Amino acid sequence: MSDNNRAEQSGSSVAASSAPGSPVLDGDLASSADNNRAEQSGSSVAASSAPGSPVLDGDLASSADNNRAEQSGSSVAASSAPGSPVLDGDLASPAGRRVLLVLTSHDDLGGVRETGYYVGEAAHPWREFVDAGFDVDLASIAGGTPPQDGYDESDEVQRAFLADEKVKAQLADTSKLDDVDPSAYDAVVLVGGHGTMWDFPNSIALAAVGRDIYESGGVVAAVCHGPSGLVNMKLSDGTPLIAGKTVAGFTNEEEAAVGLTDTVPFLLADKLTEQGAKHIPATPWSEHVEVDERLVTGQNPQSAGAVGREVVRLLGG
Repeated sequence: MSDNNRAEQSGSSVAASSAPGSPVLDGDLASSADNNRAEQSGSSVAASSAPGSPVLDGDLASSADNNRAEQSGSSVAASSAPGSPVLDGDLASPAGRRVLLVLTSHDDLGGVRETGYYVGEAAHPWREFVDAGFDVDLASIAGGTPPQDGYDESDEVQRAFLADEKVKAQLADTSKLDDVDPSAYDAVVLVGGHGTMWDFPNSIALAAVGRDIYESGGVVAAVCHGPSGLVNMKLSDGTPLIAGKTVAGFTNEEEAAVGLTDTVPFLLADKLTEQGAKHIPATPWSEHVEVDERLVTGQNPQSAGAVGREVVRLLGG
């Protein structure tokens, strides 16, 4: 399926309206870094709005090795919302930007096999952030070492992610999300993987972190199955954060293609729609991101890098 995935990705689209897109499948859709970069150069992005800011307890700055040449080739289409809001009055420079990646702690795919967070869906946004000079922290729902899924050893970005000293130290014992201070972060990314379908939706801590970052002017992003963490996320007035917003996420067609329609606790696209969001599906396994104001969402693993780039854009990187 990798050859077909790559061909599809080259025609990928990122739509920005008033909410972002781009979730990825948990375990088995990773594409290599070199192919991702080539494909991303042809992608289109539709953008709309802005960022946030909570912080985790450990904070070593990561350094970037390579700049993304592909970013210069992407197009951004603004639809129902404005594109690059300013955080705390000065997002022109990336200095001091902090991003929190949230990982699932659930490792059982409904008795079918083990699962966890999808490595590529954490690694590709991470690369975009460190290349922009942002500081990146990792946390998980339960803390400790999070279960992994979908690692593609042929992907240079995934290898670099797992080899990074700061990442290794944090993955060995991630902070429990309840212990994280959201005010320390400018953005939060809900990393996908099928495990999220079990522990993201009902996590009180995750709902609070996303709400606080969003309401402080920060960015909330999610990729593939990561948007499962948005289905019960509400603003302080009780309104669902995704109500009325355009979003992307793992599609019903993609879930059927991997044979897990009857295994997952709910179909993500349907649940997002139930909460008042407008879910926009793209061709299966193609890069697709929706940006609506300061909400960025991606459809699948192929969309992870584009989600990261949209967050960087919104934060002024």
